Amino acid sequence: MAARTRRTWNPRTVGFSTPNDVRDLQTKVQAYHEQLLIALTNLQQAGTPLPSSGPFTQAAWDAMTKREEAFLAVSVNELNPLAWVDASSAYNQGVALVTELDAWRDQLASLKAPGVPSAPMPIPSSQTSFFGDIGTGLLLVLGILALHEFGGRR
Repeated sequence: MAARTRRTWNPRTVGFSTPNDVRDLQTKVQAYHEQLLIALTNLQQAGTPLPSSGPFTQAAWDAMTKREEAFLAVSVNELNPLAWVDASSAYNQGVALVTELDAWRDQLASLKAPGVPSAPMPIPSSQTSFFGDIGTGLLLVLGILALHEFGGRR
């Protein structure tokens, strides 16, 4: 059996994601899913069906595909306030899908599916660090407030 894929996600984050982070992850998840779908189709055309029971059945693939479609439908419009509110939750949903897609890649590789990616798809780093964009954004907000408070008086 092929080696299991092990991903490590950055643990030194505050759990804040932006709509851009979600958009980047959506793009990667969609491409990864499409690559695995090609490998799955190749496997089935070669005469190897998926098992009828267990975690890697056609029904499991279809259910995962529906979760991917829901993830891809999440709004990433930066002008939509809900996109900002939901970004961390959506990003976590995408991380779960990547982990599930990794398991499918491992399974397809163990079945020697033609066209299975030789390595897991690289996923964009995300989740803003506190001293990165969040700290910069906080300073910007404080600067605007200071200008408003002290800059308008003469």
